[in-house]
Amino acid sequence: MDTRTPNQGLSRRSVVKAAAWSAPVIVLAAAAPGVAASTGDVPIAVLEIQSYGVTDAGGQGVGPLQWAGGQILYTAGDPSVANVSYTIVAIFPDGTETTLRSGSVAIPAYGAAEITGPILYGEPPMPAGEYTLVSTVFGSDGAKSVTDTVTLTG
Repeated sequence: MDTRTPNQGLSRRSVVKAAAWSAPVIVLAAAAPGVAASTGDVPIAVLEIQSYGVTDAGGQGVGPLQWAGGQILYTAGDPSVANVSYTIVAIFPDGTETTLRSGSVAIPAYGAAEITGPILYGEPPMPAGEYTLVSTVFGSDGAKSVTDTVTLTG
């Protein structure tokens, strides 16, 4: 399960200090809710979300699930930076769901922002059935989603 504590903000000094240790730390910090500016007025028509897929990481039909990552594309030039939110939600065979990741990203005009993967979820053996991962990007006037599925045999 993805749990987060409230963000107290990032100083320029803490970002530079973190950069000295690891690039992935900067990616995760930039994707954390509250770090980027609010969603603002970016219509969903100029946003696309892509997923690199979900698989049975163990390859034996019993899990865990592995989401490979994805990206959000901003297909316009005004404003020069789009600040958008996203979620990655897993839906289980019994209909329950959990948020695997959520956050905000700043995307330059006509650019893309990676949603880093992989995300591993679950412990084998996982129950048999179809698992769905829904990747959603939120604009000022709606949302767009892509769906990936994997079937575990149990």
